[in-house]
Amino acid sequence: MKKLILFTSFAALVLLTACPYEAKFALGKADACKIDSALLGKWLYINPPKSAETPSDTDYYNVMPFNATEYFIQTGDFKNGVEKPDRAQLRAFETKIGKHRILNITEIGENQFSFYKFTFEGEKLKISFLSDEFIKQQFTSSAELNKFVTKNINEKTIFEDNIVFTKVK
Repeated sequence: MKKLILFTSFAALVLLTACPYEAKFALGKADACKIDSALLGKWLYINPPKSAETPSDTDYYNVMPFNATEYFIQTGDFKNGVEKPDRAQLRAFETKIGKHRILNITEIGENQFSFYKFTFEGEKLKISFLSDEFIKQQFTSSAELNKFVTKNINEKTIFEDNIVFTKVK
């Protein structure tokens, strides 16, 4: 839970009852989907909402291409208007389950994945994580995990916390 609280590690969200589900393997293969240019750029989490043009005391995620099918995500924060990068370096790739788009995210050098469903609303990015409150078991393979998630994808509590990010560049 330590490293991949990725989109939920913010002070305002620390009191969550659930955490991102982690597995030793991904939901799918890293080369299954090409990168989506709409995900590239700097995304700010602002709570309470402030102006994206003048970020202050907020977390950011800079999403760049890692290769043709994977993303490199550099995390950081703004404190008193000063950008502080390098909190974590992550690798991510997309798995599609029906109409749902899910990022498989791991910290570079680690072998634990967390899973984040995402949707776009204009310049906003909505993220929710696969909940360890819903999945109480570990699976023995990527295919087994994918089958479970596919079967339960429309359950209301499989993903937690719809967190909104604003794109700034």
